[in-house]
Amino acid sequence: MLQIAENFRDYGEKLILSGPNEVTNFQSEVLLSRQAPPEFADTLNRINQIFVDEVRRTGRGNTNRILVVGPWYAYPENLPSYRQPDDSADNKIFTELHTFQAEKILLYPLRYFDNSKTSWPSQYNLLITELGVKRESELSVRTEIMEQNISRFYRMGIPVLYWDDGGNYALMTNGKAEWDAAYGSDRVAEAMLSAFEHEMSNSNRGDSLELP
Repeated sequence: MLQIAENFRDYGEKLILSGPNEVTNFQSEVLLSRQAPPEFADTLNRINQIFVDEVRRTGRGNTNRILVVGPWYAYPENLPSYRQPDDSADNKIFTELHTFQAEKILLYPLRYFDNSKTSWPSQYNLLITELGVKRESELSVRTEIMEQNISRFYRMGIPVLYWDDGGNYALMTNGKAEWDAAYGSDRVAEAMLSAFEHEMSNSNRGDSLELP
């Protein structure tokens, strides 16, 4: 961690450094519950703080660089036990979440991000850094998930990155920079872009961006 931070400390602000990824002890019963025991969450909170402190200590560009950390296994269910690290830089910590869970229902029930029920969105700069839909899912399901959830996150000001692992969640043809049309990846990608364009158009017109 320290070696990486030192190596990239003279890079520009467009470079973002990320802390530990999907930390878990891989106990099946814990993974199935999706909620980390308190001692697991506390340990990760301390690790996240060490990451931020060590990167800042290297100086130069890292003094004010955007850093990304997240709750246990990047599950939104663990946001209540997540503690954002203290930071010497102002508003440079982003909190990442991952989702691959919904195949028959839309991702992330509204309760996770409803300001009337929690203060999570106002507390953290949220990022969806891994979003994926299994290739085996029906094309209509994949496009619906993209259209509905990309729009929802965009309206909330939450950036989304699609996770293409080259396997179960791949959109691109393996080894080629082109959509995998055999699996309808071009349609899924179109749904993602359409959602972004639609919400940006609404935003530019000054329309209300309240959640449905």
